Amino acid sequence: MSQGNPPHRDLGCEQDNKKIGEVLRQKVRHALEELGNGFLSYLRSNPGDLEAWCTGKLATSSGEEFLTSSQFLTSLYHESVSLIYRLLFLFYAESRNLLPMEDEVYRHSYSLESIRDNLLSAPAATDPKQFFGRESTPLWGRLKELFDFVGRGGKNAVPVYDNGLFDPTLHEFLEHFKVGDSSLARVICLLGYTRSLSGRGEGRGYKKIDYRHLHISHLGNLYESILEYSPRVADRDLAVIRRGPGNKIYEEYVPVSELIEGEKYCFRALRRMTEGNLKLRRGSKVVGFRGKGRYFLAYSGDRSRRKSSSSYYTPDYIIRYIVENTLGPSIRGQSSGGNLKPISLTSDAILKLKVLYLVMGSGHFLMGAIEYLAHAYREALIQEGKVAGDDTFVTYRRIITEHCIYGMDIDPMAVELARLSLWLFAADRNRPLSFLNSRLKCINALILRHIEEASPRRWESSPAPPFFYWEQEFPEVWLSPTGESLANPGFSAIVMNPPYLGFKAARKSDRPLWSAQYPEIFDGKGDVYYLFLAQAVRALQRGGRLGAITPRYWLESETATALRKYVDAHIPSQRFLDFSEFPVFKGVGARYLISFLGYGPAESTCFVLRGARRATESEMRACLRSGDLSRLFSLREFKQTWHGRWRFLTPSHLSWIEALQAQCVRLDTLGETKQGIVTGCDRAFIATDKVFCDWGAEPDLLRPWLKIGDILPFIHRRREPPLRLLYANHLDTLKVYPGAEAFVSRYRPRLETRRECKKGLIPYFHLQWGRARNLFEAPKLIARKIAPLNCFIADVQGYYSGADTTLFLPETRQPGALYFLLGFLNSRLATAYYHTFAKRMDSRFEYGPTSVGQMLVPDPSPYASLWADDAWNPSRQACLDYPAVLELPAPVRISTLSVQLSHCKYASPEYEMRLKALNEAVHELLNIPEKWLDPGMARNFDYRWKV
Repeated sequence: MSQGNPPHRDLGCEQDNKKIGEVLRQKVRHALEELGNGFLSYLRSNPGDLEAWCTGKLATSSGEEFLTSSQFLTSLYHESVSLIYRLLFLFYAESRNLLPMEDEVYRHSYSLESIRDNLLSAPAATDPKQFFGRESTPLWGRLKELFDFVGRGGKNAVPVYDNGLFDPTLHEFLEHFKVGDSSLARVICLLGYTRSLSGRGEGRGYKKIDYRHLHISHLGNLYESILEYSPRVADRDLAVIRRGPGNKIYEEYVPVSELIEGEKYCFRALRRMTEGNLKLRRGSKVVGFRGKGRYFLAYSGDRSRRKSSSSYYTPDYIIRYIVENTLGPSIRGQSSGGNLKPISLTSDAILKLKVLYLVMGSGHFLMGAIEYLAHAYREALIQEGKVAGDDTFVTYRRIITEHCIYGMDIDPMAVELARLSLWLFAADRNRPLSFLNSRLKCINALILRHIEEASPRRWESSPAPPFFYWEQEFPEVWLSPTGESLANPGFSAIVMNPPYLGFKAARKSDRPLWSAQYPEIFDGKGDVYYLFLAQAVRALQRGGRLGAITPRYWLESETATALRKYVDAHIPSQRFLDFSEFPVFKGVGARYLISFLGYGPAESTCFVLRGARRATESEMRACLRSGDLSRLFSLREFKQTWHGRWRFLTPSHLSWIEALQAQCVRLDTLGETKQGIVTGCDRAFIATDKVFCDWGAEPDLLRPWLKIGDILPFIHRRREPPLRLLYANHLDTLKVYPGAEAFVSRYRPRLETRRECKKGLIPYFHLQWGRARNLFEAPKLIARKIAPLNCFIADVQGYYSGADTTLFLPETRQPGALYFLLGFLNSRLATAYYHTFAKRMDSRFEYGPTSVGQMLVPDPSPYASLWADDAWNPSRQACLDYPAVLELPAPVRISTLSVQLSHCKYASPEYEMRLKALNEAVHELLNIPEKWLDPGMARNFDYRWKV
């Protein structure tokens, strides 16, 4: 610390690590905005520099117009991020003595540490903008000299960092323009200190951030967080308003002149606050102000690069588990119980391992792999008696990084951050990592192929796609020193958390490339992470292993059928860890799965999260770290391919599923399943009786309408007032129904934009997909299309329903058979069976017409005589005493209990009692003991909707 500076308190204790990381996330955004405005201020004051830059960039505009163009804002954003990371790199490197802090000249004349200490002196600490001139740049000049030292290596034993971040030829923007010292000092203070509410001025209350105790992975976390923002310049005075509930909060930027009264009050209160003592009133929605001409980062929400690239910070305990279980079997071997053995490889053999991080982001997984391999390498050296007395652990990290580690990403900044992170994580002061550029590359992993796969004839009619080749990018992995193919080429291990993005949402220009590269998988449907899984499988050597965390739906999604076939054809060893509803990534709706795919002994097993309640993060962390998965997961060691989908079963599953299959038939052999109506504009066709009456709509066009919220297992909740559907699909004109025409014609412009109307297939007053009337007016079963468990009702009153329902029309017209099927489909046994193959949607399942038709049910026809009109009547059965019901034969008991359940109050004691009796009757009918049902499958059986 410089002489005369006030004392400060370090916050760099381990217990504060996470807290400081969160503080930095907020500070980095403010620092980027400060830099952006600093650059804009400089350019507005130096129009000559701006004109030269515009000329050099072939810009079509100049002056203020160019400063607000997307071309310039993109450059400003990326270069500001680079400058921020230069500063963060220096804070980290100096705190770890990777730069010569012991040298007095470097420490006091050049180091960022000395600049930070000087800024803490009065009056700079109170507000750097009051102490430094807006246009003065001595501080910028001092930083530039430090950047040059680090980028080139220089006097005072400054080691060279030659991986691009400090390369002036790659950052012309930073070479051409400057930032005034007032903005630059503010940025350094933001990144260098936190501030408490106690004490102001002359450094009191400031707390220095000790980067030595902050894990290097925070660099990537910071970058991933700023991907949520995009650069803008305010074209008028804007108020920042926070909207949305819970984790769906977003920011809206509203012109001050358009604020409503309540927002105006909050805005005036905000403006009265000083920047140094900003404390918003609790519940205030107005959280900021962006003056006209100011540069700021706007929250992009679902349109952000983070969302589109799925750049989410993988928790450390997940990385550790994937790394250990991907690399461990190769290094230590694996017992039949899944436990790892002691080191079985020699130190030399460990150095021959090649580990790839496909889509590496900022390199978080790579640091985990380096740490694991460095420990294994040291352990092997100890066993061999080769440990040198002066070796430090960072020496082993560096050796592993040099021999074993590879990575790639399509994002240049992410690649630079990965190089930076590994430099800090594994750099030896005396031997800097000069090889990272050749190991961590900016490449689109999906268009990497082998040279032998190049086929010029295929592209004679058009330019050949810009493929990259494995042998050229990583020759030592595929070729011998003489250029011949290795006997066992490829990577020993691959780890990844690939992006997930639907093919339809991807760039159209990518699709021909994917079709050429992955003809056996890409069909225009599905997700881009399917291709990353296939690419990783291709890049493995014989005996290699892939560890990946991805959304879980590829196990059963129809769009992933080709991928599952590909994996089955190429990968004998398949182990999965299914997190089910557990939220691995907070605030992300997808549900996740860890896949271990390799060339070991043939196996197909899946550990599935069990239990009715959701596990906590601390429980999950403890479970994975202990290696004892039985704490939270149940093992399913049998895999079946059923209708192209995988399902994982236990021995008890096989017992009752085989019994069920032997005694039941598919539901679609007993009738037909259909989707409900698609209106194309609900408010144009659906309303209450009163609304239709007020418009004079003719009653013979109105049909009773059922909303999905009115469907509970067995129970149709009657809505008051009831809803009606205006159904005119059987008509060619509405002229003879003036009331109905008046009602629906209000929405004619909106209705005519529907695809079928544009094609001239339907008139504007028709439902988009109206279905035939007899589909709804016949006795039927109706199911929720998305539900956590089977949820069917019987309808004999001709209700119409929407596309969020699935309908089953039985061929039999016997009411007893209808209610028999209803009872069986709502039973625990039917739900358990459906969940073995259904498509999962978070904690719920999809009940579409195809999958509902595949459900198994007992054929009701052998029991037809039991439901004859003189023996069974729904009205009479509803009034039957409960003890008498229990004496009935199982088929009749099931149908009778179904009728009574449909008249009960949902989840009442009477409902629960009869539901229990119905489940017992189902098991009795099929002679399947209830104990055969795996408790791990009962996660949703006890679910109850809130009514």
